[in-house]
Formats: sequence, structure tokens, C-alpha cells
Amino acid sequence: MKNYKCPITQKYAFRHLYNQLLEMCGINTTIRSRLMGHSETTNTGTYKKRRNLKTELDIINNHNKKHNQCLDIDTAKQRLLDNGFSLTDVDNILRIIYQ
Repeated sequence: MKNYKCPITQKYAFRHLYNQLLEMCGINTTIRSRLMGHSETTNTGTYKKRRNLKTELDIINNHNKKHNQCLDIDTAKQRLLDNGFSLTDVDNILRIIYQ
């Protein structure tokens, strides 16, 4: 952050945005916490308290483009099956993606 002459406090804004994006893409609290290197208690406490409505609305409004939308697991599974993947392959692929 220093290389970009960004105030130290700004790095936390990026972490909060990252957490919001992960949540909106359907990533559960356990995985979000693990990715961010802290406990679920920290995620549900600190990060939930600091939700920014304007940021969340911007994410939702700008995420409506088809190429930017995350798929829920059931839709992803069906699309893979529709594209000729076997059920075993689909389960393995989704296990890796959604952990």
C-alpha cells in the first residue's frame, strides 16, 4: 500500500469490499473468514458491522451484467450437466470451486 502512496487505513476498505463481494457471490462465512485469515466471529462481527450500503448497491447495480454474475451452485451444476459433463465430473468441479 505504501508503494501506491495509499493511506494505511485504506487497506481495510479493500478488505471490507472483498468480504462484501465474496458474500454477494454466495461464498459462506467459513470460507470468507479462511480466505481473509481470521475467525468467523471476526467476520460476522467486525465486517458485518461495517457494511456500506452505497458500496453494496453499487456492487449489485454493476453486477447485473450477465458476464459479471456469479452462479449459485445449483445453476452452475445444471449448466455443466447441460454442457455434457458427467455427474461425477460436475461434483468434482463444484467441490473445487465452492469448497
